Parts: sequence; structure tokens; C-alpha cells
Amino acid sequence: MIPGSEKRFLFVLLILLVSQSLFSASGRFRVMWREDPSTTMVIGWDQFSGSNPILYFSTQNNGRNPNLYTAKRKPDRVHRSKGMNNHFVRLTGLRPNTVYYFIIQDSEGISPCFSFQTMPDNPNTRLSIIAGGDSRNHREARKSANKLVSKLRPHFILFAGDMTDNDSANEWQMWLDDWQQTIGTDGRLFPIVSALGNHELTAQSLIDVFDIPAQDAYYDLHFGGNLMSIFTLNSKIPVGEQNFWLERKLQQHLNSRWKMAQYHHTLRPHTKKKAPRQDLMPWAQMFYQYNVQLVLESDAHVVKWTYPIRPFSGPGSDRGFIRDDNQGTVFIGEGCWGAPLRENDLQYSWTRNTGKFNQFKWIFVDQSKIEVRTVMTDGSDQVAEVNHRNIFSPPVGLSLWRPSKGPVLTIKGRNTLQNNQPLAARALDVELVKITASAGPNGVTLEWVTKSELENVIFQIERSVGQGRSFTPLSTKEGGNIKGKGYQYLDKNPPSGNVRYRVKCIIPQRPAIILETACEVAKRTAAPINKPPTLSKIMPSPAGLLSFEYDLPQTSQVFFMVINPKTRDVLLNTKPVPRKAGTFIGKLDISKLPKGQYMLIIKSPKSLIKRYEVIKR
Repeated sequence: MIPGSEKRFLFVLLILLVSQSLFSASGRFRVMWREDPSTTMVIGWDQFSGSNPILYFSTQNNGRNPNLYTAKRKPDRVHRSKGMNNHFVRLTGLRPNTVYYFIIQDSEGISPCFSFQTMPDNPNTRLSIIAGGDSRNHREARKSANKLVSKLRPHFILFAGDMTDNDSANEWQMWLDDWQQTIGTDGRLFPIVSALGNHELTAQSLIDVFDIPAQDAYYDLHFGGNLMSIFTLNSKIPVGEQNFWLERKLQQHLNSRWKMAQYHHTLRPHTKKKAPRQDLMPWAQMFYQYNVQLVLESDAHVVKWTYPIRPFSGPGSDRGFIRDDNQGTVFIGEGCWGAPLRENDLQYSWTRNTGKFNQFKWIFVDQSKIEVRTVMTDGSDQVAEVNHRNIFSPPVGLSLWRPSKGPVLTIKGRNTLQNNQPLAARALDVELVKITASAGPNGVTLEWVTKSELENVIFQIERSVGQGRSFTPLSTKEGGNIKGKGYQYLDKNPPSGNVRYRVKCIIPQRPAIILETACEVAKRTAAPINKPPTLSKIMPSPAGLLSFEYDLPQTSQVFFMVINPKTRDVLLNTKPVPRKAGTFIGKLDISKLPKGQYMLIIKSPKSLIKRYEVIKR
């Protein structure tokens, strides 16, 4: 017989053991950054039920015993969104390149033990990065890619948008459920750096799910001291304040050894199903100007990587770019984390290779080079896990793309020509000696003259309203090698008020050399010149045939796009059609599109011709 006191002791012990074995009511875990990746981490989860969740953490793995952890934190932000009760703990003051273990205890129990690793602050430490996007439709393909994340154990993941199809609560819950497959077998969580896609309806989705640090979904993070800067951009709003922010940030981080950008839409898609995004060209100019070596794009659902290229429309160029192995930018992408695959039926003279399969990029970064590999993500169950002590060696069973130009794209360190010197300390190769602006019946004419000039100078024309603090890029012109040459630009639709203009001289092989000048334009009392095309409503015939009229002021190629006005997704895109100047009646078959509201865009390669609101009933 067991004495009564011992029975009571054993009963209490049994209750304690049972309570310790109960799991907390938390799930859908993820980790992100808002600040310095070497000293901070954001831990997010969905609190299914229960109350008073507390996160316990330490540099030691203390299992599921909260009493053994050295620190604890309550959530810094709690927000109900997408059908979830999202909790975020924002940890700061962490040690660089250190593994931290954590558990979450709430009124219903204790979570499993997880871990994360802060980033190194030493530029001599090599980084492993997974980069991709577009996971919105096919769950099996998405989960297969997620499993490979857990097996490759990267330092972090770049995800360039379109996580879900319709941005719905149910889809986000499934997406985060699937994201749990990225967690390592030892409980390691790998941070995600997310960009906004066109299927995320607003930036608020990323704020609610990933606690990103920017209301408009553009932000920067910096790794390994000055080893690498990454700029996440919002391609749904490619002009305005974002452009000024990007230029300021690029100027502030001239000393970064490597610079990389990620965003969703593709400048020059490698499929005919997607239209080029000419409005993103100011970014390409800045990438070239400030020596951004690598750019991740998505949206087109094909596989690509390019040679290093720079903006140029002269002899030897193709679609506004030309290969430049010395100072160009490499573009990789274009999605395929589970979204419907498209045909890779467009290539350019500067395309290195393209393909059509589910994939993401596996990127290694060190002081001397960047290496990019393409991982074919189907069949991940057959892949082993990397050696935890050597995450740069491909594991057994991993399928790497081996295209005709080789399986590894290597970007080597460049001579950045006094890149670390202040701007004022560098030699100036272009001098503007005169600039004028005059308002007339057709708009404002801007004229400027150079005293000396280098070959391949690019002039960027910008405009500001008010005090001149925020300039909007309007257009670019290529220079020559002629002293005393004059240039002219017509702003056909200037705003009323106090308008300022400036011209920037973008000089090849001189990162960040900028010369600016400005002039005042008197307030205009007349109505705005050349008002933008009005948006008229049209309806297709019962058979689905859409008829519309448009005027073409000069001979040009014309193409037509039908898009979803909410997501901006292109649903129909025609091949360019040559037309002489005149008035035309266009026809499109939209019988296969479901009932709803659309937008018809009529464009030439350089400008918008007309837009229509389309109502299909």
C-alpha cells in the first residue's frame, strides 16, 4: 500500500507531467525581419484559442520547459486578419550569427521547441539564399518546394509575391499551413523576406501576415555588415515617392559589396502571355547607375536568367536593353513556386536561358562572387537534407537545372571605380551649361546643352510640383560624344502650378555620379494640355466580340491588353500590329472570359493610346 501523502505527491506530479505534455493552441509559425537581420527577429504565429501567450527564448535548447529559458516576451502586436489571430513578437538586441530556441506557452499548453538563427554581421561569412515567387494555385507543387526549403536550410528566403490567388482568408490559412513544411527537421525556422504581388490586393495583406515594416510594401535589409543590401520594391506603384526612396537608399549604401532587388512584375517577360512593363524602366536605370548586380522578378510563371544587361535602345539593343558584362545587371525569375506554368515563348538577344518547370533559385553570396543555381522543385521527397555543417553542398537527389549555358550563373566582383568615395570626390565627365523650360500651346519644352560628354551618357528627365522635394521620372534620352550638343524634351501634359524640372546625367561605369539642374516654370492658368485619354464604357456583342475605336497620331505598332482592373493581371494580350497614322476600329474576341468588369488598354511600344472600361454581362 502507498501512504496517502505519497499518493497525493504522485497525483500532483502526474498532473504536472500531463500539463507539461499539452501543446499550446498556436500554429502557422513564421519568422521575418523589420530591422537589422543580425540583431533582430520577428516571430509570428496564429493563436487558435487559449489566452495569455508568452514566448520564452534562449541560446540553449531547453525543450518545452519554460522555467529553463532565460528570457520571455509578450506579443508586441496582435491583429485579427485573414480569419486568423496573428501574434507577433519583435525581438531586438540579439547576438549576431547565433541560434536561438523558443517555445510559446498559453493557457492551453506549450508549443514544440523551435529555433532560428540571426544573420552574421561579418562580410566574410558566406550566405545561402532561396529566391522565388508565385505559389498561388497548385498546392502539391508549392508544398514540394517548401519541403526543399527545409532540406536546403538557407539563411533566408526571398519571396517575390503572389502567395495566394484571391488574397482570401481560406487561401492564406492554407498557404501558412503549407509553409510549415519549410521548418527543418530540428525545428529550425528560416526567415522570409516578402514582396507584394498583383494577387495580393493591398500591402495590408503582407503587413497582417508577415508584419513587414512598410505601409507601401517597399523596404530594405542589409546583411553581413556591408556584404549585401537587398531592396524589396512594390511593382504595383512603380512611380512617385518609391522611386525617390530607392534612389536615396542606393546612395546611402554605395559601400555594399553586393546589391540586389526583388519585386513581382517582370520588366521584359519571357512569355507572350505577359506584357512588358515599360513603367519599371526608371528602376532599371537606377540599377545600372548604382551597380545593382542581381534582380529577382516573378509574375510571368516561366524560368529565366539573363546575361548582365543595361538600359540602351541604340544599335545592338533588344527591347531597350543591351548586354554589358562589365557593369550590367543580371535578372532572374520569373516565378514558378506552384502557380500555373506558362510557355517560355519569348527570348531576347541578352537572354542566357529560359525554361518551363516548377523551380526556385538557390543563391550563394560571398566577398568574391554570387553564384545562382536553379532548383527543380518537383519530387522533393526523394531529396536528402544538406549537411548542417556545410549547407552549400547539394544534397543527394537534388535536381539542378542544367541548361545549355551551364548550371551555375556566376557574378564576379567588379572594379566599381572609386565606388566608396563620396560623390563630390569623383571626376565629373559631363557638364550642363544651359537649361531652359518654356510653356507653349503643346506643353512645356525643356532644352539643355552640354559642354563635354562621354559616349553612352543617359539623360533622365524628371519633374516636381511645389517645392521640388519629390521628382517624378518622365523619360530618358541617350547622349552622344559631341561637345556643345543640345537636347530637347516636350512635356505634353504638365500640371498647373509651380513646376520644376531637372536633368540627371547617368554615366556608364561611374556608379552614382549624378549632375542635377532645375528651372522654374511659371504657373499655368490654361487648362491642362493634352488631357489623358478618357475612360469610356463598352460592351461586347452577345457572341463575345468587342469592337472599339482608337486614333493613332503616327505610324507605330499597336497591341491590345485586357486586364483585371483589381489585380492588374493580364487576361488577354495580342501581338503587336503595325499601323499607319489614322483612325481605326479594333476587334477582340473575349468570349472565353467570364462575366465581369475589365479594362481594355490600347498601347504602342512607347505610349498609352486609349483605355476602355469593358462590361461583360
